Amino acid sequence: MDEKQYSLLEHLKELRRCVIRSLLGVLICSIFAMFFSDEILTYLRKPMMLVLGDSAKFVVLVPQEYFFMQIKAGIMVGIFLASPWIFFQIWLFIAPGLYKKEKHYSVVFVLSGAFFFITGALFSYIIVFPPMFKFFISTLPLGIHGTYSVGMLFGFATNMLFAFGFYNF
Repeated sequence: MDEKQYSLLEHLKELRRCVIRSLLGVLICSIFAMFFSDEILTYLRKPMMLVLGDSAKFVVLVPQEYFFMQIKAGIMVGIFLASPWIFFQIWLFIAPGLYKKEKHYSVVFVLSGAFFFITGALFSYIIVFPPMFKFFISTLPLGIHGTYSVGMLFGFATNMLFAFGFYNF
């Protein structure tokens, strides 16, 4: 462990510095991802389109919905792209409280944390989404036709991706 003792305010300053750096990393990656937001939204619709087949139609419920979905898609992908940086910032915050031989695990922590977070989300997208959508659609009784909003599908998909990503981490 570091020989230096930190006060509560010093710990809070260090935490603030790590949070700000993490948010800046997410911001930079999100701005980059915004250029591909239409492709991201199309990719998120694919599992549902596979289940619905030719009848796959998506709607927007309010005029600004698709615009905000583009922004949210950029932020979501920005978080995934910045995850190694975020895990590195977490490591920088906790490293001063560790012994020297424990600090050697930093590369393993950062890389494995990002890897498992992303693979959990990919597992959700590839393995879980198609049967889950098929099940939900099969529960609709006769005479009820589903109309799916881009925003609602995106919110559901985002929740699942992050849930599986964090669970796997």
